Amino acid sequence: MGWHASIDDTIQNNVRCRCRKIRSMSPLKIGEEVDVLGVAPFDDCESEMFVVVLWNDRELAVPLEQLEPISGDVKSIEIIEDWLYWCLMGDEF
Repeated sequence: MGWHASIDDTIQNNVRCRCRKIRSMSPLKIGEEVDVLGVAPFDDCESEMFVVVLWNDRELAVPLEQLEPISGDVKSIEIIEDWLYWCLMGDEF
C-alpha cells in the first residue's frame, strides 16, 4: 500500500515512458513510447504496480516495471526510477 500511495501522490500526468521489456499481459513492444496518465486502482496493484497509459487512443493498465521514464517532471521520473530499482533488487510486496 505504501508504494501505491507514494507513486499515486507523485506521478503527474503525461510522464513519457518507453517500454523496456516484454510482459505477457501487456501489448507494449520494446521501444514503444506511451504517456503515463496515473496509477491503476489499488485493487489492480496487489501484487505489483500498474500504471494507466494512453495506448492506441485508449487507456490501458500496464506493469510499471515494464517502463522507463524518458521525460516528465523530476519527481515523477525519480519515483519511477525508485520503483525500477526496487524491482531490480528483487524486492516484492
